Amino acid sequence: GKSIRDRRRAKHKAHMYMVDQGKLWRVGSTAIERARARVECVTQEEAGQLAWEVHRDGGHFHRDNIKIQLMNTIMSPNLDQSITTAIM
Repeated sequence: GKSIRDRRRAKHKAHMYMVDQGKLWRVGSTAIERARARVECVTQEEAGQLAWEVHRDGGHFHRDNIKIQLMNTIMSPNLDQSITTAIM
């Protein structure tokens, strides 16, 4: 099994997430992140699709503007890469 240290770390990280209506949400924030009540956790593929929609519908924004807009509603691993792939 996992060590006590690993279990404590997992428990500590888990308190920042919740499942609601079948979706994973990150709740609260850390000092580094912008204050947001909750954001939906999405896959890289979903983030890429959302980035393309923001880019297409919002006037072909630059990557940084798309990232700012998306970070208000979603969290995704490697968000920069997903955005760049979607708009190139």
